[in-house]
Amino acid sequence: MNFSNEVLIYIQTLKNFLKTNKEANIYFLSNVNEEEFFDNLSKIAQNNFEKNGEPNLTVEQFEFLRGIMVVFNEIEKQEETFIFDFESKNIKYHYK
Repeated sequence: MNFSNEVLIYIQTLKNFLKTNKEANIYFLSNVNEEEFFDNLSKIAQNNFEKNGEPNLTVEQFEFLRGIMVVFNEIEKQEETFIFDFESKNIKYHYK
């Protein structure tokens, strides 16, 4: 997916913030795959930008993303497959 310059700047700003704010870093990035977190965050930000002209996520969007990512991490530990595609809003679940 191609991201607008505004989204790329927003994501880089968030990454810098999470590098310098230890509490926020622990809250959002512990127990999650950081690369997947930022990939999904970028998709949500791009969607926001296309709809509202601003990439910023709402508090609810941040909390939802964090919650989903924690769940993904726990399910991966259990050797189950759970896929949530933010673009098409499809949820697929498979137990190995």
